[in-house]
Order: sequence, then C-alpha cells, then structure tokens
Amino acid sequence: MPRSSRRSSVRYTGRRTLAQWWAELSENFSIELLGLFLFLGAGGLLLTLLRGGATSPYGVPWLVQMTGWTAPWVAVSAMGIGALLMLHEQLERLGRYWSAEAIVGAELLLLSLQVGTFLWHVESVNWAP
Repeated sequence: MPRSSRRSSVRYTGRRTLAQWWAELSENFSIELLGLFLFLGAGGLLLTLLRGGATSPYGVPWLVQMTGWTAPWVAVSAMGIGALLMLHEQLERLGRYWSAEAIVGAELLLLSLQVGTFLWHVESVNWAP
C-alpha cells in the first residue's frame, strides 16, 4: 500500500536544518488540525472543571490550580481560538473578518484579571522561599 501519492517538495541532503523541519511540518499538518487539537484539548479541560477535580490530589482541577477563578474563561477562550483556526478559511470565503488583535486582547484581559486577583489578595510581597 503506498504511503501517499503526493510527492514531497522538500529535498534532504545530509543533516536536516530547522528550515527543512519546518517545511516538512507545514507541508504535512494544516492549521485546521492544530485548531481541532486546541478545541478538543480545551473542551477536555472544561469538562474536568465540571467534574470538580475528583481525581486530583489537591481536590481541585488542574486548570483551576494553574489559572484560578478564571479557569472557565481560559478554557472557553482556548475553545474559541481553536474554532477560529478550524473555520478561518470558511469565514474568509463568507466575507467575515476576524482580528488577530482581538485574540491577543482577550488573552491579555484574562492575564490581567489573574494578576489583579493576585495583587488584591496579597498585601505584601515575600520573596523568601
């Protein structure tokens, strides 16, 4: 059974360089596949929030340990980014416009909420281990 009827446009001689690795990776994987992985991974994290960390040694889900009370918002925003990556060509064909700056802004908003919560609850900085 042949592996693929498509010929690779990348030629290898001797040791592979980083550019050759990147060319092969971009040739074999699409941005839609990356979006699907991100969407499914974030959906899995969101489902662990619903379970409540029953299997966690600390009694809370891993995402709550990492991001605090913004955990559901982080999971939903990651699912949204995954959906955008999966559907970006269809959105462009329909004439819809999505902004990469909006994605960065949403992530910065979540990060500032986490930093603000830390600053609100910690009155004095203690750098001791």
